[in-house]
Amino acid sequence: MVHIFFYCNGLDGAVGDLMTLPKSQYSVMERGGFQNLWKSERLPGSVFFGEGNPLPPGSAVIVHSALMHGRDDKPGGEGKPRYFIDSSYCQPCAHTPCSRSFPCRLSSQELLLLCR
Repeated sequence: MVHIFFYCNGLDGAVGDLMTLPKSQYSVMERGGFQNLWKSERLPGSVFFGEGNPLPPGSAVIVHSALMHGRDDKPGGEGKPRYFIDSSYCQPCAHTPCSRSFPCRLSSQELLLLCR
């Protein structure tokens, strides 16, 4: 499964960066195993999007679902909302059937409309 994160307002470090740890999708670990570490320090080899590596409004980031990723909480950012859309793509199976209330597929045009 992959996620596509759409950042409607972009990321500039004011409201928290997107943290990723490249190649972590190949690791075997307990769910939430590094969750507390992410909040207290930057892990060696991690990549941040936001401050120092900004994403312009309307950016899309494709992330493997097993890749360690999260939000770097930062103080401030009042008056600057952080809007983003997380769209997940996987093969339908017995455990993840498509729902009538949620579309299985959105066109790129429909996703862009959600950012407006």
